[in-house]
Amino acid sequence: MFWRPDIQKLAEAGKIKRIFKHLRHRKADVRIEAFDTLYRLYKDDSETIEKLRISLNDKDRMVKNNAVMS
Repeated sequence: MFWRPDIQKLAEAGKIKRIFKHLRHRKADVRIEAFDTLYRLYKDDSETIEKLRISLNDKDRMVKNNAVMS
């Protein structure tokens, strides 16, 4: 069994840089959860939204679709 990061706990603890690192996690569902959390917290901050654009170039189509739809 592999360790899975708890993105919600990281958000509650204010560990935003660690959540950004998970945008490059090997598992697509973790990348999606990290994106959704960051988008929800910072959707009005244009600088952060620019950083989230890396998800538009993700190799997984579900991650890309999630980024486009947000």
